[in-house]
Amino acid sequence: MAYLLAGTTSTNPNMVIWEMFLLIGGFNAAYVGLDFFIIPRLRRFTTHFQPKGGSDSRHVGKVSA
Repeated sequence: MAYLLAGTTSTNPNMVIWEMFLLIGGFNAAYVGLDFFIIPRLRRFTTHFQPKGGSDSRHVGKVSA
């Protein structure tokens, strides 16, 4: 690992390490930050609105007997 981080293969190993930090930080942000509380409330708020016009989405995929 030290051989790769010394710069022998450009900056790719450094980018992989930074990518892992970003991914782990992003996953934990949903549990630690305000996203854990805000996103469920936004989902409940936005499901109250029905689309106006167009086809009725409630009957899509239902087969009549």
